[in-house]
Amino acid sequence: MNIVSAIKRLFAQTFMVLLLLLILLAGNAAAQDSDNDGFTDPQEIAGITLLNGQILPRCPDNALATDACVDPAGADLFVILVAVGGARVPANPLSFMVNLTPSVGVHQIADNPDRLIVAGVAQKAIRLILDPDLNDTIWGISLRQGTPLTAGDGTVFTARIRRTLDNKYTAATGSPAPQDVVDNCIRHTIAHEAGHNKSISPQSDSRFGGNHYATSDKVVMSQSATITSKGTRVTVVCPSNYASPDVTGFRLK
Repeated sequence: MNIVSAIKRLFAQTFMVLLLLLILLAGNAAAQDSDNDGFTDPQEIAGITLLNGQILPRCPDNALATDACVDPAGADLFVILVAVGGARVPANPLSFMVNLTPSVGVHQIADNPDRLIVAGVAQKAIRLILDPDLNDTIWGISLRQGTPLTAGDGTVFTARIRRTLDNKYTAATGSPAPQDVVDNCIRHTIAHEAGHNKSISPQSDSRFGGNHYATSDKVVMSQSATITSKGTRVTVVCPSNYASPDVTGFRLK
């Protein structure tokens, strides 16, 4: 083999290696999910189409957490709320959830049997049932601790929340609890049960009833709200802020 033939062969081999490398890099770029929310960067840059046909475009720089848009630089969480039997749904029911981190987007979508968000994409929404059941005292329950893909379902007992607060206020003041206090505690419980479905408060502690922090910590994933009374004054703390480990440790897939 002469020198010219050897050079040509080396060039051809080098070209094929570079071509394969470019194809591999392009494939990796197409599959990259920088914010780990189950949607690739190219999907979020192009915008996504929900199952009901609604288009969520890429977010502008000044977008709010609940705006109808998606951002490859910040995780987008989707939530389904299903109110049954006349259960109370407060205005802005997901408003506490946006406090998890400034970059998170929180979107309420319509119910569907498989909790899917976009056709052909495996990522799922969290589904919470708002239930007026009064046969116990707990405010909410989730089937398991996990992510929207490994768990994803929970229940908020809205009437139990009202009953607890009404009992405390009536005993102290003779009047039921103010509606804004009840609504804040429903928002808190929505955020709390959603938290179990995005793997926050990851350590189970039997002292606090499972994957919770102490009530005294006054965070969304505290074991319970703080309700105290002194004379005719009632103080209710249904926390809206998250513990520091949860801000960085939440997972959506």
